[in-house]
Amino acid sequence: MPHPESRLVIFDFFGVFCTDFVMGWLASRGQSDRASQLISDHVHPADLGRITFDQQCQGFGRDLGLDWHQVKQGLLSFAEIDQDVVQIAHDVARVVPLALCSNAPQGVVEGVLEQAGVTLPFGVRVISGDVGLMKPDAAIYRHVLQQAKTPAERSIFIDDRAANVAAAEALGIQGIVFSSASKLAARLTGLGILP
Repeated sequence: MPHPESRLVIFDFFGVFCTDFVMGWLASRGQSDRASQLISDHVHPADLGRITFDQQCQGFGRDLGLDWHQVKQGLLSFAEIDQDVVQIAHDVARVVPLALCSNAPQGVVEGVLEQAGVTLPFGVRVISGDVGLMKPDAAIYRHVLQQAKTPAERSIFIDDRAANVAAAEALGIQGIVFSSASKLAARLTGLGILP
């Protein structure tokens, strides 16, 4: 049963529930120095829904001289779910509605969760590749709030990127920069969301 003072808690996915597999994979390939350009060229268009995840992998393959199927398999092999954060989400969902707001290509979040055998209790799911908006654009946060029918001042946003949190805070959403499950649990306890 929702708490009488309930708020909406909005979670990011990559960097919170799941490792940022693109950065991990690029680093494993010795491409950290080219990461910004490769992400701009291939990840951002997929995150905006302009190309598919397969097309993103094909672009990486072309630029790095690799078979795109191997790129896709390699990327997904770096996707690791943080079970402690999953538990926190389930605990929070007992008292507060949850939403997901993630920069990701269409179908990737669902695929990673399915691969890991994990379900998450989100009432609202907003994926950038589905809506053509990407954090830190204010429009994506407004879209989440509209879908959840919750005002900004009653919402909390959790993301591993300070710029994304700052953009949410500019709209009146309370922000939490994620660094670890234990720190997140402590912060949510301090806010009265968790016991």
